[in-house]
Amino acid sequence: RTKTAWVDGWRGVSEATLFAGPELLGYELLNEPVTRLCHTRYGWGGEDNWEILNKWINKAVAHIRRGGDQCRWWDNQRPILVTGDFYSQHWDGLELPDDDQLILSAHHYASAALDPKVTWDARAATDEITGLSVWEYAKLYNKPVLFTEFGAMHLPHMEPSESQIQAVK
Repeated sequence: RTKTAWVDGWRGVSEATLFAGPELLGYELLNEPVTRLCHTRYGWGGEDNWEILNKWINKAVAHIRRGGDQCRWWDNQRPILVTGDFYSQHWDGLELPDDDQLILSAHHYASAALDPKVTWDARAATDEITGLSVWEYAKLYNKPVLFTEFGAMHLPHMEPSESQIQAVK
């Protein structure tokens, strides 16, 4: 029932925005989905549920592109951003529909930034980003990647380091 409402919602969004101007750049289907079934005090348990996530993504893309079964509106022009599972970090089970306008939406927060005593290093951050698994899937599906969230994590009890402050100036 939840999936049907979510997919129908995307059909409604595409209908409502069909004649929108250039201010509507595209659609991002999900933000940081997590399909694992449990979280324990020792971390995440279970495995990514690619069957569910792929079904949702494929149906939503179909509704936006073809309007679903009973819709006379559709949007074949605007890009659709598709994300991996587990907070946009896992990509190994993604099965994309055949669509020229799909973009892989990834998130990345530099791991070194968790420690304010560590000096932020642009080369290390670049190496970390280029080593992410999203690039394998971008190559496999011949899709561009857009980092829709990135930066340095900052925990509330920590003061930012001077290098973190300089990195955002």
